[in-house]
Amino acid sequence: MLSTQDEWVHDPAVIFPPASLDWDILRISMPVSGGSMRIQYKRPDGTSYPVAPGMQVSFWVPGMVGAANEWRYYFQTTTGASVSSTGSTSARIDRPFIATAPEGAAYVVPVMWFNKPFVDLPMTGAVLREAHPEDVTARTVKRQGFSTAVQGGTAPVGDFTPGTGVTLSVSGGKTMLVSSGANSSLSFGTATRFAVNPGELVSLTHVVPGATTSALLWTDSDGAIVSQSRDTTIGRAPAGASYVWPRVELGAVTPATAIGAASLEIYAAPSVPPGEAMRPYSVTGYSQSSAAGSADLRSVSLELVEVTT
Repeated sequence: MLSTQDEWVHDPAVIFPPASLDWDILRISMPVSGGSMRIQYKRPDGTSYPVAPGMQVSFWVPGMVGAANEWRYYFQTTTGASVSSTGSTSARIDRPFIATAPEGAAYVVPVMWFNKPFVDLPMTGAVLREAHPEDVTARTVKRQGFSTAVQGGTAPVGDFTPGTGVTLSVSGGKTMLVSSGANSSLSFGTATRFAVNPGELVSLTHVVPGATTSALLWTDSDGAIVSQSRDTTIGRAPAGASYVWPRVELGAVTPATAIGAASLEIYAAPSVPPGEAMRPYSVTGYSQSSAAGSADLRSVSLELVEVTT
């Protein structure tokens, strides 16, 4: 299932950029907190996807695991009236959601629900098809990047890197923070502390006093910054990234206040092989030319028209 902007119906708070940031990947943002927001998938002409009662359907967007709260189906009659809906629950977003079309169902609308803010996440790998055996076994691998002490809010001073205007101390077994608020920041660990692989999704939660915004800095094997995901606690590791360096920008904090618990969840979702349910196309035009800079290569262009049935 290729995701293009005209195929997604979404709540107003969900933002699609004017142009994709990657030539073949659609990115979305949801810069609001609280409540639930949805994105539902429909065909370009606005119609839902046909099903038959008793059919097992499978829906998943592995590129959104960690940001999504639930996968859900809305089953409809031939007239578009609602038959029923069923959801995966938040505990089962780590896998394709498989459900059986109920009696009376002629169409299905798959929906993603969110309850976390995020910025510029690539909506990759979306699959909607009749369930395959590999859909039953596909699972997301999740690991925790932070130590038990960081997760429990008892991390030592050495687990943080203070920026300009930040002073750290220890009291009662906890790291205490004072911030001047003038371009102040606090980072977790160091630039080469938390290993990631390109394509993995990272979700940061924290209780840092005076926090105004969060960022995920992506660094290479030498600790040099490759890029950063700003104003978000969820981001996807880009090509060239070997580590993630979580950072929090701060306002003024005084007197000294304890740094609370934090979590760094790293998700690696497998790609599910595409099925046979791609819409049929007819080739109406073909051309080829020499590729620039190489006499041995050809650039091939096909003109396709969707076949309606």
